[in-house]
Amino acid sequence: AMINDPISMKPLDEGKIGEICIGGPSVSPGYLNQSGESGFQQSRSNAATMEFRTGDLGFISEGHLFVTGREKDLIIIRGRNVYPQDIELSAGNAHPAIDRYRICAFSIDTDSGEQLAAVCEVKRTFLRRIDFSIVTRLILKAIVQDNYVSPAVDGLLKPGTIPITTSGKVRRSACRELFLTGELEMVHQYRQESATGPVSLYRPESEGPAPGKEPIFSGQALRVLRGEQQFLATKDYLTDTVGTILNIPPDQLVASQPLTD
Repeated sequence: AMINDPISMKPLDEGKIGEICIGGPSVSPGYLNQSGESGFQQSRSNAATMEFRTGDLGFISEGHLFVTGREKDLIIIRGRNVYPQDIELSAGNAHPAIDRYRICAFSIDTDSGEQLAAVCEVKRTFLRRIDFSIVTRLILKAIVQDNYVSPAVDGLLKPGTIPITTSGKVRRSACRELFLTGELEMVHQYRQESATGPVSLYRPESEGPAPGKEPIFSGQALRVLRGEQQFLATKDYLTDTVGTILNIPPDQLVASQPLTD
């Protein structure tokens, strides 16, 4: 197997995550009794070689291949790669009422860019005897604690709602489409009040201060302040930065409360 850049198809160094491509005498050139252009030819990473793209992401370390996920399922939150299976694992372990094999994490587009959404099926035996708001809160806590990202939407579903393949795998793209068209019937849903998120104070100098804020937080600006003013400026900066990372409005953050609560 080879690891190539998904865009340029140039080989990547060991330890770098890219698209897994395969080649060699054991790889078929096409489907039996089918001539001409087929899915095999269309997936070649190089027209001159028998090297084919898999659509899977991974890396090679010390001669071993590690698969990190499907390229089409990758979620990018503020420039950071988030793998849906990691989110689904955290959600599945958050509460025994969640069917860990029927969870789907995917991206949604908002005014503030790409955000995370997660939907989970509740086991039938738990439907009438749990507090959905508590379960949702535990799911959010687990996702933030394990992955350092906060879902913009977290929904609970009845059994059999999430579309799956004939082999029982979750169809993430189909589930996302159902969510976007409002066809996923939720028994409970958490949705952040502001999908746009707060404005960060940590901005390039050329952009000037954030709206409604004092000049940009910096070491030079901080040295001018004294005592309580310095403390409050630092607190405001940290609150704004944490709010931006977790996509939570700063006025909803409580300084004395752990971030995972």
